[in-house]
Amino acid sequence: MGESLILLNKTQIYSTGANGDSKLYLNIQANILDPVRGHNYKEWTYPTEQLSGATSSTGKNTWPEIIQPCQQQMANTCKGKQGCGLIVGVAGLGPAMSSYRLTGFYGKNKLKLDTPIKDSQSSVKYEDHYMHYFWFAISDVAKDPSATFDYQVSVATTADFNPDLYVSLMSGSYPTTADYDLASAMLGADSIRISSWLPLWAERGWDPAAGVVVVVGVKIKTEDVPYTLLLSSNEQVVARTVRRLDVGDSLPGEAPAVAAVNGVRAVPAE
Repeated sequence: MGESLILLNKTQIYSTGANGDSKLYLNIQANILDPVRGHNYKEWTYPTEQLSGATSSTGKNTWPEIIQPCQQQMANTCKGKQGCGLIVGVAGLGPAMSSYRLTGFYGKNKLKLDTPIKDSQSSVKYEDHYMHYFWFAISDVAKDPSATFDYQVSVATTADFNPDLYVSLMSGSYPTTADYDLASAMLGADSIRISSWLPLWAERGWDPAAGVVVVVGVKIKTEDVPYTLLLSSNEQVVARTVRRLDVGDSLPGEAPAVAAVNGVRAVPAE
């Protein structure tokens, strides 16, 4: 079924003032295409407070709720069944009316760390260009409040083409050339860095502690423009000390002796 994600964005839509809080529920329903056992949606197992496979409730009316269904549980529930679906429930927790936007993301468009991708299952045509869309979730701080993160999204192509990058954060919306949070529109290759040190979090009052859904848009002139998109993490790069050496300088250092071919330990030359 592929990896997927459900995002509940608590956005004030119909009213003014503080928004009410909301809670997100999820159940996996098997046999939804079975004409005998599963076609009747009235008999499906809808999530409730007492009966739900997964829930998300941060207790903050400005924080998003995010559920990424367990792949192993989905495989166990859906194996050998006639179709499988995700049933999502949202409960308003008050005290004000709860307003929200609900977005689902399909796994085929998910960016995975250090895995180059060359095409998207989600393509949108605009007036004079196309946008290919991808997504990934940042959960470092949600798992460990003391953690930091530093991700980089990069796109490259041949010299004859010029794709650009647009990114939306938190909302789950598809970025466009007119509506985005971060962008890189340089000639040739482009790269966008998304880290816990970005001033953007404080400027917009966002907190990545509940997780961040990142939607990446690759702008291309025509739909057949070749490109390679890559998600990487600078947190995983081993720190190295760089020192300038001028001609005639010497740098002290030590290296362990190596074993000779015959198994006798080598002795450094005098």
